[in-house]
Parts: sequence; structure tokens; C-alpha cells
Amino acid sequence: MKKYILLFLMTTFISTLSLAQFSNDTTNNVVVRDTLSTEQATPLSVTTSAGQTYVSWFDFEDGAYQLRMQLLDIDGSKLWAPAGIVVSSYPQSTALFRYDLKLDQNDNAIVAFQDERSGSLKVVAYKIDPIGNFVWGNAGVALTDSLAEGLGPTICVTQSNDVIIAWNADYNSSKWISFQKISAAGALLWSKRIFDPTNSLKYSRAVMVPYGADDFTMLYVQEVGSFPGLISTLLAQHYDINGNGVWTTPKQVSTKTISFFFFPQIITDTHNGFYIAFNTSNPSNPSLNDVYAQHMDSLGVLWSVTGTECGNSTTTQKLTGGFCYSAVNNELYVSIQVLDAGQSTSGVYLQKLNAAGTVQLGANAIQLIALSATYYAPVGIVDAGNGLITIYYYGGFANQKIAAKKTDYSGLALWSYDPTICNYLSNKDDISSGLFANNQSVIVWDDDRLDKGVYAQNITGDGLFGVFTAVIDIDPMLSMQLYPNPSSSFQLEMELRKSESGVITVMNVEGKICYQQKILLNSGKNKIQMNGEDFPTGMYLICLMTSEGEYQKKWMKE
Repeated sequence: MKKYILLFLMTTFISTLSLAQFSNDTTNNVVVRDTLSTEQATPLSVTTSAGQTYVSWFDFEDGAYQLRMQLLDIDGSKLWAPAGIVVSSYPQSTALFRYDLKLDQNDNAIVAFQDERSGSLKVVAYKIDPIGNFVWGNAGVALTDSLAEGLGPTICVTQSNDVIIAWNADYNSSKWISFQKISAAGALLWSKRIFDPTNSLKYSRAVMVPYGADDFTMLYVQEVGSFPGLISTLLAQHYDINGNGVWTTPKQVSTKTISFFFFPQIITDTHNGFYIAFNTSNPSNPSLNDVYAQHMDSLGVLWSVTGTECGNSTTTQKLTGGFCYSAVNNELYVSIQVLDAGQSTSGVYLQKLNAAGTVQLGANAIQLIALSATYYAPVGIVDAGNGLITIYYYGGFANQKIAAKKTDYSGLALWSYDPTICNYLSNKDDISSGLFANNQSVIVWDDDRLDKGVYAQNITGDGLFGVFTAVIDIDPMLSMQLYPNPSSSFQLEMELRKSESGVITVMNVEGKICYQQKILLNSGKNKIQMNGEDFPTGMYLICLMTSEGEYQKKWMKE
């Protein structure tokens, strides 16, 4: 990952282009796509390793929905046609459903959604490269599961660059999860199900993270009963390269349950485990919403059977507003919307959890924005390397703005005010905040200022907006060498431009952590001697994680 030294170059040429790029006038955000009398809806975005931003959305064109995509460079300029590329114009339902967008290991975009090309709702997937080429063909890849309809696909890209797609399948009164593997080249490999033949248990809402080279871990929901008495329990299973369960039985992630309309998300802990923050009920007052966080390691071991309550107030409602993990600090950060019991006032809070799952910012979290009649809702939290940027929107119907607050890792404000990302009063929806790269995060959302369109805006680590021209491209890691290789022991030598802390990890080919240590690195040259006598012969991956990114070397133990 690279970081740029950025300088203002206010030339006539740059000024001419500013309307098509990020602007420091946040009433004039980048229009990804917004055309009068048509609808652009449900945008998703992902950030490449170079800091570019893929954006996908459904576009109501000629009386039907199309799936379109655009790629923005680091300045917010469109790299493809002004209207984006049409990924799919196959028949769509008149209703839109959840779908997913991810990156593969080579910065290609993988998008999975459902269409009706076969006469009913089926899941399809496309791979689009940064040039706009259809890597898996113009028709993409259609995923199959006999007669079942498919909805809500989610994507996992393994370390070997294969792709797993999981989705909700149903037929008559049966409901299950189907998941299928696609090779990096687009070949269908195998198909599996999580299915109860007695039909007493139903399964849905799968999400996944990679595990080792080509395994993956899936979190999913087991449903018992029917609405309004539906009980939704979080389960997880580690699957091998062939889609077979590794654990004898699935692991229950928490004894707490979730509502039928909550869709869980998980993030990797970078060591084959995952973190989750989820909405559930307050243990003292089941009528109130609460937020819990949980960690499951590579062996399925939990912080506790319930997870950790992120705030213990028994008089307020709490909803998760996003979460992120710092591998350098080994901490989880959870953004929380807090409302009074009647939901007439709301505010924004932050909680930090250490490696043991213990809350660090007080039993009831730390207040970032006090409860107010002005509606506040956090929608994302970004690790900027030197602090956290919490993205939130505020205001009533048709009068909403998007803003950001930067704090240190303990919730202390680092900016003197909260800069407004979108200053145009309108309704906002489907807000996503991209990873921090090139000293900025890119925010994408659905906006009805014209009718319904997709907009984007950057915000830097200093709370600024607009185009900055990179005149010096600086990688904080000048060099990293590992030698001798192959060997029984090795030396890691690196040269940095600045001092900082890092985490060095040694993993085998199965993704198991063989060694891990937090280290302090000085500016200039650093040498680390590693004794490999206790490691069995074979191939290992040496990872160095810093605030600027992750650096890797392969080592062959003789």
C-alpha cells in the first residue's frame, strides 16, 4: 500500500476538470450517475490497492433495470464511459434485492447479483478488470441449484484467487444456503448446500472470509419457527478447498439471537478468524435493541458464549453503525447509534475492544455526538492509520447531510469540527465508506437530489476535500528483503522512511500462524533475525503489517 505526498496545483486545466473530479465544494459532489426521470439505486463500492474506486448500481433504463459499473481514479475522475459500463441488461425483477461487490487478488471487481435470464431469479457473477474487460465473458457465470430461486448472493475471494459465492435458496416451504466455487478463470468447480431435509430448520444470510490458501469460513443464520416468532441464530463453519466442513459440527457464534431483518457482516482478523458486531436484544430489557461484538479464532474459539456487550445502558436503544479492525493495534472498533427508548433523540458513540474482548472505552462506550432531536446515524468507520474516521449522516426527511468525525483510537477528537462530506439537503441511502488509501477515503451513496442517483466524495486524513495532485509517489517501505532463502533460519531486512510499530507473522501453507510478534521499527534500516529451527520443513509466508499496509515474503524452510 502506498501513501502520497500531495500538493495543491491550482492551474486552469485542473479547474476546468474539477466538475468531473472531487471538489472542495461538497454541495457539488462527483456524479457517478444521475439522469433525470430514471433511477440509479443500491450502489456498492470497493477500493483497489491503488486507491481507485469501483462503484456498481442498478440503473432503470428503457423501462427495466440494468446492472452498471464505474471506476473512479484517486481524483474522482471516471476511467470508463461517462454512464459507466453495462455489466448486465438481462431481465431483472421489478424489485431490487441485496447483492455483493468484492475485489480479487489482482484488483479485478467481482459482482454477484440475481436476474431472470432463465425465467426465474437465479444468481449470476461477473469479473470486470480495471480496463473494463469482461474476464468471465459478456454473460458472466450463471450459478445453479436445481429448481431453487436464488437471492442475496455474497462473495468470498480466497488467497489463491478462487471465488466462493453463497446465496439464499428456497423452493416451496424449504429454505437453505447454496454455495458454489468458481476458479479465477471463471470455471464452475463444485456446488454445496446447507440444508435440513426435515425442513424444520431453515438457513439464510451467509457471509464469508478466506482461511489459509483456499479454505474459507462461513457465518450464516439458522432460522427456527416463522414470523413474528422466528428465532435467528448465528452459526459458523470452516470449509476446506472442496467445500467440505472441517469442524465436526458448526460452531454457534453467540447465544444471543438476531432479528429476521438484520443481515450480519464479518471481517477477517488476518489470522483465519473473524470479527462481527451485531444488533440483538438488551439482556436487561428485551424490548430495547443492543449491540454485541464477537471474535471467533481459526479453531472456532470465542471470546465468550454471548460475545461482548458494547454498552450496558438499560434505558437506550443501540444499533451498530459499522466496525473495523486494526491488526497493528490488535483492537476492534465499533461505531454505535444510540437512541432514547422512544427513539426521538439519537447520537453517535464509539467502543473499543482488546484482543480478549474486553471493552476499553467505558462500560457504556464513549460519546462522540450527544443525543439530540437532530437524527444522527453512523454508517461506517475507517482506520486512517493514525486514528479513526467515523462517517455519519444527520437530519430529517429530505434534509439529510453526510459528515465525518476523526478521533484517536480512544475516542479523543482530532479535528476541531466535523467536515461535511455532502452539504446538499436531500435523502441519502446505501452509504459506503471505502478503505483509507492515498491519504483519503471515498464515500459513495444513493441521493435523491435530482430524482435518484449515485454520488461520491473523498475526504482526506486531514478532513479536506477535492483534487490533490501527487507529485511524489512515496512508498513508506523503501525495501524489504529476506535471506538466505531457502534456509533453516533467515534474516528480514527492511528500510523505512519513518519510525512506527508493526506486527510480524509467520504462517504455513494452511494459513496456521506459527509465530507472531509486535515490533518497533526505526526510520532507516532494520534487521530482524528469525530462528526457524522449530519450524518443520516447507513453505511459509512472512507478513509484516504496519499502519501503511501489509508486506509479504515467501520463505522455504530447509
